[in-house]
Amino acid sequence: MLVAASGVAFSPAAAAAASSSASTPLRIQIAPGQQTPTETRYLSSNYDPAKGYIIDRQAITLEAGYDLPEPGLLSHRIDLKWKIKNTIKCVDLGSDVCPDATLRYAGLECVDSKGRPDIVCGGPGWDWTGLSDDKPLRCPSYKSTFVALKPGQSFTICTSSQLFDQEAASGASYSLGYDVPYVKDFSHITVHWTLADPWDALKGKPAPIGHRHWKCAHPDRWSENTPPGCTDTGAFRRVFSGPGIFGATAIAQLPATESDVSPEIPGELKNQAGYIYLEGWAGPGSTNVEFGFQYNQETNNYTLYSRGPGFYWNPGGADKGIRFKAGDRVRLTMSAYPIGHLRDPQWPAVAGCADTKACLVVRMEDLTTGTVIEHAFEVAGWHGNRQIFARMTSIAQGATPPLLGNIFDDGAIFGPIRWTSAQLSEMSASGVQASDWAGGGDQDWPDDSSRVIVANRSGQASETDILDLHP
Repeated sequence: MLVAASGVAFSPAAAAAASSSASTPLRIQIAPGQQTPTETRYLSSNYDPAKGYIIDRQAITLEAGYDLPEPGLLSHRIDLKWKIKNTIKCVDLGSDVCPDATLRYAGLECVDSKGRPDIVCGGPGWDWTGLSDDKPLRCPSYKSTFVALKPGQSFTICTSSQLFDQEAASGASYSLGYDVPYVKDFSHITVHWTLADPWDALKGKPAPIGHRHWKCAHPDRWSENTPPGCTDTGAFRRVFSGPGIFGATAIAQLPATESDVSPEIPGELKNQAGYIYLEGWAGPGSTNVEFGFQYNQETNNYTLYSRGPGFYWNPGGADKGIRFKAGDRVRLTMSAYPIGHLRDPQWPAVAGCADTKACLVVRMEDLTTGTVIEHAFEVAGWHGNRQIFARMTSIAQGATPPLLGNIFDDGAIFGPIRWTSAQLSEMSASGVQASDWAGGGDQDWPDDSSRVIVANRSGQASETDILDLHP
């Protein structure tokens, strides 16, 4: 049931690769949150702190899990992806270097077909071959299981457990692995996560997860100058302006850590992705336009995109488009464009807009790499000080008919997105005048502070957003 980094990995994937290659992994719901097991090791026999000690600890995140059927074997697999960071701290060791840590012990808890605890459960072994038949998990592969974790180093592993068809996973654990009598209290060296395994023990096959679908009663209804507070296309955090605005700009920090936004849920969501963008309307009730970034979970980076009435623009295409690294700092700008711009030296030509047309101009600056992309689109109504703008953090969802979408308990998490500054501008005879974002308001869909998490807010100009769609 236990496996150490220096041991031989148990790999049920290798035994059943042929029979399970056509199977569809189903996502397991995992209780969120990072946990840290810890143990203090004193270097003196009488536990004298003055003679030095080591605080042995690792920060553990159980990132994702899938249930994979194994046809013909009367069994199924539980594959889990773990992120482990060595946070060991050494005190009063003199010139001695703080020691490396090793990967410790991962465990799986199961229940039988009647929901009773089952202590004989397929013990997970670190599968260092990468679990190629469980592609949604995107497990890394390694040359061997011999790993030493330097202080501060992070490491990702996947464990794989083979269960009988009448067993279901109910929990996972990770332990620092000390034995009795060295440690008498195991509560602080072992951490636990609750799992919701979609395995149907009575039918002996995976079953769809019964997600709740939130319905938006009026997805297109404006209230004077306030945009619709909900849609049938997923969760969002929106900070919007009042009317009469010429342009908007905002600086955002793309999340440096990997977000978990599963691209689909079989039978429920046909697509799902995280988005960061500016949004604009040519007055209340008009069709919105969007410009910003789409998160690509498979590669943990971002693609630039823009969409609106009659166009969807992504330089190079959705799959081969320009990519931006996680962690980059970017500036997004969206504005109207004066008709007759070619006759006014203050408004140089931008590709995509004729001289006699009302246009929308979008601009992206990657402040980390220096990349600049600018384009204009002919959009009816976009001129002068008449627009409404918003900045958005979203997990967009497209549902499988007849479902509507808005699955806010599928385990997706996106962020943190740090909006560090934002401004609105108006045009006058003397040029464009910008000031800090003010007026308008903000909207959360769903209206649930445990799912739409807003922190570090300073007025309307800056905040940190996280969308957490765990049950």
